[in-house]
Amino acid sequence: TTKPIQIWTQGETESNSCWFPTIDKPNQKCTEEIYITHNRKYVSLSNGTLLTTTPVNDSMVTDHWKTELPFSPYLVMMAVGNFSIVHDRWRDIPVDYFVEPKYAPYAKKIFGNTPEMIEFFSQKLGFDFPWPKYDQVVVRDYVSGAMENVSATLHGEFLQRNSRELLDETYEDIISHELFHQWFGDLVTCESWSNIPLNESFATYGEYLWNEYKYGRDYADYKQYDDYRQYMDEAKRKNVDLIRFYYEDREDMFDATSYQKGGLVLHYLRKVVGDEAFFKSLELYLKTNQFKPVEIHNLRLAFEEVTGRDMNWFFNEWFLNTGHPELNIHYSYTADSLFVTIDQKHNIDKPLTYELPFTLGVYYGNAYDTMGAVLNKKTQTFAFKAKGKPDLVDFDPERFVLCQRTDDKTTDNYIFEYRHGQYFGQKYEALKKLNDLQAKNPAVKQLFIDALKDKFFFIRQYATTQVDIEGDSGEQALLTISQLAKNDKESAVRRAAIDKLAKAKNPAKYTALFEAAIGDSSYEVDAAALRALEKADSKKAMEIAKQLEPEKNVSIVRAVADVYAKDGNADYITFFENGLRSSTGYSKYSMFYYYANFLGRMDKNEVLKGIKSIEAVGDSSEGHFLPRAAKDAIMRIKDAYEKKKDEAQKSLANAQDKGEKIDLQEKISQYDAIISDAQEAAKRMNKKLEDKEE
Repeated sequence: TTKPIQIWTQGETESNSCWFPTIDKPNQKCTEEIYITHNRKYVSLSNGTLLTTTPVNDSMVTDHWKTELPFSPYLVMMAVGNFSIVHDRWRDIPVDYFVEPKYAPYAKKIFGNTPEMIEFFSQKLGFDFPWPKYDQVVVRDYVSGAMENVSATLHGEFLQRNSRELLDETYEDIISHELFHQWFGDLVTCESWSNIPLNESFATYGEYLWNEYKYGRDYADYKQYDDYRQYMDEAKRKNVDLIRFYYEDREDMFDATSYQKGGLVLHYLRKVVGDEAFFKSLELYLKTNQFKPVEIHNLRLAFEEVTGRDMNWFFNEWFLNTGHPELNIHYSYTADSLFVTIDQKHNIDKPLTYELPFTLGVYYGNAYDTMGAVLNKKTQTFAFKAKGKPDLVDFDPERFVLCQRTDDKTTDNYIFEYRHGQYFGQKYEALKKLNDLQAKNPAVKQLFIDALKDKFFFIRQYATTQVDIEGDSGEQALLTISQLAKNDKESAVRRAAIDKLAKAKNPAKYTALFEAAIGDSSYEVDAAALRALEKADSKKAMEIAKQLEPEKNVSIVRAVADVYAKDGNADYITFFENGLRSSTGYSKYSMFYYYANFLGRMDKNEVLKGIKSIEAVGDSSEGHFLPRAAKDAIMRIKDAYEKKKDEAQKSLANAQDKGEKIDLQEKISQYDAIISDAQEAAKRMNKKLEDKEE
């Protein structure tokens, strides 16, 4: 194997008692001292401060780590491996990055914003970073995304990226999330897993705060919209209280409700009490409860002391309740009055009427007014003085209120909302609502063409994927998209533009553009260009795919595998077989997928060999999800040959020539053998999955 030798631990939820004696509950607090004896060619990491390194013999040393401030046992960690340590600082506190040696040159590009994050959070919270140092280590085959161990965060291997890969994804949200935990979760810890949102909701909201400060409101809102989407997707199948005491397994608490919904609730709480009171309340909460376990009412009491208000209503609605409101909003006007009627219902069958403070945005051309009100009835009509009929009335223009909403806005309202709205949520909502009207409404189609030049990259990216490239104005759109593909500063936009051009009626028209994009500074753009070139000039794409074969980047591996799979030449079996064995992490899962596609074009013997190879890799101990990925790939092969069998049987029923019938019968026999073999292999993989779950 090419994997480095490493030791790492994972404590959350209650696993640390497997390697040292402790009461493995979050409401416990302890100090920590550990001696780690290891080969001197490695380095160790644990919580707190490294006091001494003592030689044992010519090959071994013992490291003595100590943490004098109390914290919960699940946050104890140790790691040993061949790590390069890249040093940084925040004020007088060491901030170090432990990475594999090949990634040492990129460590400060990966983690380099950490000192600024620590300073920002310390200032924002009115509470300086509480631990004597802050380390971050990246390990292989980690069982989760990352873990906020006290003063020593552990990250999965996906965080190790070179300069080109960092252009496409930095995973900085994970870095800020785990750092915010050093206050919320480590300094002040949930007293039970039922209260895990006091850890995870805050860490999720820490991502928003950092993005808002560092990259601006549009970017923070865009990233938070993904939190909203994840929570709403989960809410379709799972409705639970944010703070809950009735879970079947404590691991069930780690879901989109505790993370994404909780972060959105904190965002709304910030709006309800105002920025000054919000952050003063967090400061009081941290100072009052430092080094202690807490429950949700400790947070409520801090907000009540700072605001002087009873906050039970908010905490009962959002933290101690299930789901979110669904709002139907109707706007009407007279000469000098504006009426807003809101009908609210719960998204599950539970008798609750929310109390919802909200803001109304009212637009008259370029003039903009805001009005505040509180919704507290099932159906309620609000009357406001108006300056005439407005061009747009928008409930909660900043999108603070966590809800599903239906507005009776017109097409013209949404066009106005995109062109005059100040916030990301307004612009994105308008484009989504108008998307299906492009073919029927020239003004809407022009709006999408204009959105290709929006100042915010994600709006450009979304408009690129959705703009209608048919009809008279299609060429205008394609011209702008081709310029984005060449010149946009954001790799995500360049990639989307290339993908869109590949869907044009005549992708060959853009062959030179696709070929020029090969070798882009971004791997994602490079990969998109190769896939697009396959549609424009498959022969040229095959030549370039061969040149890119040595690349290890997962995006390039996927693109090369995709091109080879579509070509279907048996000469590329070796590429897939070698790729299955040599690829690591997410690349291996991709290789399963594309190898399955490739085998869908092969003869019986190659397919049967391929199924064995997929099963063998899925049967290995490497990787937690490999058996499932292998099973999915095998089922994909089975489905492909069942489809081929159906087509052959239809042809056989209509065949007149004897030779053709014999040939079709032979094919059906081969397809049956493949289907049977795949079914048996899938059963064996399924048994592996069941064994793992046990």
